[in-house]
Amino acid sequence: MSDALADDLLDRLSRIVAMAAAIEREPVEIGDGCRLSASEVHLIDAAGRSPEAGLSEHASRLGVTKGAVTQIVGRLEAKGCLVRVRDPEDRRAVRLVLTDTGRQAFAWHRSLHDRIGGRLRDALALMGPDEHERLVGFFDLLETMLGTSVAERGDVK
Repeated sequence: MSDALADDLLDRLSRIVAMAAAIEREPVEIGDGCRLSASEVHLIDAAGRSPEAGLSEHASRLGVTKGAVTQIVGRLEAKGCLVRVRDPEDRRAVRLVLTDTGRQAFAWHRSLHDRIGGRLRDALALMGPDEHERLVGFFDLLETMLGTSVAERGDVK
C-alpha cells in the first residue's frame, strides 16, 4: 500500500471518529421534553433488548464499568425512563425495567438503527462472502488500532 493511500485512510478514519464523537456528545430529544445523552440511550437500548441482564452484563456489553452503568441508571431513573427491580430468584441481582418514557426512547433508537442498518445491509448485499470476511478483519484491525492508540501516541509535552 502506498503512503498516500495509508494517509488518506487515516484521514478518513479521523473524520469518522470525529463525527462519531460529535454524535455521542449531543443529547437527543425523544419527546415530552426528555433529553437523553448517547450513553443513556445506549443503556436504554441494552435494557430493552436484554431485560434479563444485570448491571454487570450491561456494563460489559457497553464497554464501560459497572459504576458508570450505576450512574447512568440513576440519571435515567430521575428522568423517568426506567426503574431498578430486584430479581425475585436472586435478590442480589438488579434488572432494569423500562417505563413508558423508556420504551418510547427504545422505540426511537430501534427505528434509527433500523434505518441505518437497512442502508448497511443494502451495501453488504452488493458484496460477496470473501469481501464480508475482509471487512470484518479490517474492523478488527481498526478496533485493535484504536485500543492501542493512546499508549502508542504517548504524552507530548
